[in-house]
Amino acid sequence: MKKSNLQTLNQDAVVLVIQPQAAFALGQEALARLQDGSVSDVYERRRILRKKISAFCNKFNIEHKDEILAPFREDRESEMEVVLKTNMPVPAIIKEMEQEFGPMLVGVGYGKLHAYSSSNVDMCDGPAFWDAREIINTKKEQAMQAEKQK
Repeated sequence: MKKSNLQTLNQDAVVLVIQPQAAFALGQEALARLQDGSVSDVYERRRILRKKISAFCNKFNIEHKDEILAPFREDRESEMEVVLKTNMPVPAIIKEMEQEFGPMLVGVGYGKLHAYSSSNVDMCDGPAFWDAREIINTKKEQAMQAEKQK
């Protein structure tokens, strides 16, 4: 049996869950176009964006390795998650990402983590994650409602 490297983090942390609005819009466009099967161009644009997101995450992780508790990682939906020390300038990070990707959907959580892995943000969990996830999910719902009203 593989030994888990999960632990409780005995310090406060900042959790960022971020998705470029362009990635969210591409996902919505792909869902809308599934009915007629014309999604190949959407998938290509999404592949290019995901490559750019991955490069950003890798660069950020290298440049800020001393301030990161669990490194930036991109998931299937082109969301990025990271656990940072509380001294990180979150507004500056978001501004840097907006310069790279345009407008962002952002969820920020602050506090403790019940489960923590310094090497895998996917294994982290706790109130800071729950807050960040709730915020970004609310923003996605709002974006979908706004799109429906157009």
